[in-house]
Amino acid sequence: MKLVAFVAAVLLGATLPPTPSFAGPTGAWRLQARAQGVVDFTLHYHGDRHDENWEHGFPIAGSALGLSTADLRSHGVHRRFNFSPDAGTFACEGWLSDGAGGGSFTFAPNPNFVQELAKRGIGAPSEEQQFRLAFENFSLATLDEMRADGYQMPDVDGLIAMIDHGVTSAYIRRLSLAGYRVGTVHELIRLVDHGVTADYAARLPRLVAKRPSAEDLINGVDHGVTLTFAENMAAAFGRLDLAQDIAMVDHGVSSDFVAGLRRLGYRPTPDQAISLVDHGVSLNYIERLRSHGYTRLSVDDLIRLRDSGV
Repeated sequence: MKLVAFVAAVLLGATLPPTPSFAGPTGAWRLQARAQGVVDFTLHYHGDRHDENWEHGFPIAGSALGLSTADLRSHGVHRRFNFSPDAGTFACEGWLSDGAGGGSFTFAPNPNFVQELAKRGIGAPSEEQQFRLAFENFSLATLDEMRADGYQMPDVDGLIAMIDHGVTSAYIRRLSLAGYRVGTVHELIRLVDHGVTADYAARLPRLVAKRPSAEDLINGVDHGVTLTFAENMAAAFGRLDLAQDIAMVDHGVSSDFVAGLRRLGYRPTPDQAISLVDHGVSLNYIERLRSHGYTRLSVDDLIRLRDSGV
């Protein structure tokens, strides 16, 4: 359908700035069908300023939007449906064709949302904030999970900061399952901003000798200790302290270097691997020495020869 193509073309390239000003609760939507009745549903909002062009997309069951399988498979049908997160309702209207669709929405705030926030000890949002929370599909269940996990309840600005930085209920839940409950929105945001994913928090403790703290997780990411690196180092050396993994990354010891050493018959300690790199002993250097008959050199021999300019 031409209308769907037009809407999709208009929405391509939309970005999400931190906090747009409120210019009215109207905008556009689009969707793309996936498998098993799930659709990628996207809301788009354009405000008054040139930088107020932002969007939020997420997977959702088509049936949750009131759309049938026949609607999604049609070759052109006009539909009205509602998307109703806790903070309000997006009344949507537009066209569906061959698993794709697009159109416009009008937003109406949910008056009970303010009361529900008050029950949880959180102040009343402004119109703009309530629209933003609805737009980002914020769920009151997130606050309930935070309270159950002992988190300090944020104010409305804290809720906005959470969605701005990508702190979701799923993230909080997976952190909790991994044994990390950092207590405040500020600390949650720090983890996300430093790139600590829920998967990282869940898997890294199984790859190192001592369970890392939340601050250790941040240090690990900041120093470039990936899950793949930690896994390879655990396979080569046994589970190490995270500090040892960090030291190897900082000194340029790569997984390929360690694997190459093992292929050449060396079983260095982490400190020896660091010393080899620090002294410029590469895999190519070792292989060139071997090509000249030096096949039984120890790690210390390799370092002495390199330092001597051989």
